[in-house]
This record gives sequence, structure tokens and C-alpha cells, in this order.
Amino acid sequence: AEAIAALGPVLAKVGSPVEARLHVERVARKFGIHDVEAVRRQLRAGVRSARRRRRGEPEPEAPRKLQRAGKKVDFDGLELRLLGLLLDCPDLFGTAEAKNFGELLTSPDLRAIFLGTSRLVEERGGVEAPALLEEVQGNPALPWLEGRLARPEQEDSRGALELLRKGLRQLGQRSRQARLRALSQQIQQARQRGDDAAADEMMKKYVALFRGARDEKGSRGDDGDESSRFEDHGA
Repeated sequence: AEAIAALGPVLAKVGSPVEARLHVERVARKFGIHDVEAVRRQLRAGVRSARRRRRGEPEPEAPRKLQRAGKKVDFDGLELRLLGLLLDCPDLFGTAEAKNFGELLTSPDLRAIFLGTSRLVEERGGVEAPALLEEVQGNPALPWLEGRLARPEQEDSRGALELLRKGLRQLGQRSRQARLRALSQQIQQARQRGDDAAADEMMKKYVALFRGARDEKGSRGDDGDESSRFEDHGA
């Protein structure tokens, strides 16, 4: 019930009544609840609770909960978008693209959600929102996950797979650039300490990695900008 109520403030921002009703029905399906009106009551309760918190009022007949300690965590927009695609279309978890995405994820928190969802899909054949939310309790990305489960953005698996592939090309490029920077620093450090043999070996890896990135860019006939739609413009 608390997980559903937490989605109330998110869905309250939906302007269209028709779209809002569709989102409520999706929440009911995600949580396996047949009584849509009961879900609607929980969402309204969540909205009222959020208003009380903004006003500094205590929750009625309930102990106050401590806020999760720690600083706000900023997540990469591209990684969030691609993980969201997999949540929308869980059948993609069995693809090579999904496996590649899991390997390229840089956020341990998002990787925990990815792995938890992957296990649920393998064991139960789909994403069960209550089980997933329970598994990742305490994860700093939990608020994002709650909102994303409530408001799916992609229902077409074929279209989602194409978007995933485009995003993976950009993630791969980022990963290679990071590895090139790391190798460059290691080569410089090896030279400084007089270990020319180690520096030469790392230089070979650097050149091979650089050529691979250049060849891939050339084979696409572009500069990788086909994934620019995933960027956080103006963020």
C-alpha cells in the first residue's frame, strides 16, 4: 500500500484525465490488483500525505519516518533511459543487448536494479512491481524506479530494442573514452618511474583501443550523434 501511495504525487502531475486513468490502470496491473478503485484511493492518500509533509504536518495516527540519510545522488540520464526501456519491455532482458547494457552500467545503484529485475524476469516471467520495490529498498534510485514503474513510456518491444541499440553505441563510446584516459595516465606514470617496458605494452593496448573506436565510427558513417536524443538537454 505504501509503495502505491508513494506514486500518488507523481501521477497527480498528469494533466489529462484520460491519461491519468490509463496510468492508474497500469499501476493496478503492475501490482497485481484487480480493484482499480482501491488503487485510486491509495494514490489519493499518497497525494494528501505529500501535501502534509510539505506543510510540515505529522502523519495522522502513524509514526513519523526518518528521511533516508546521505546526499542526493545524481544518475546518468542515458543510463536511466535505457534501464527504463528494459523495465517497460522486460522481454528484452533475454537479449544480448541487455547483457551488454548491464556490463556498461557505471552506477552500482542502477546495476542493482538491473540485476534484481533480471532475476525476477527469469524466475517469474515479468516485472512484479511489489517484489522489485521490496528487493531494492534503500536504493537511492528507488524514487525514480517508483515513478518509472507507474508511468511506462515504451510498449513496443521492437522500438525499444532499436532505442536500446542506439543508446548502447553511445555508452560504448563513453566507456572506450574512459579507458583511453585511464591508459594514458597509466602510461605517463610508467614513464615517470622509468618502466618503459610496461609503458610500451600499455601503449599497444591504447593504440588498439583507439583504432577500434575510430573504425567503428567510420563504419557507421557518422560521429555517433544518432543517440543525442538520449542526452539531458538543458540539464
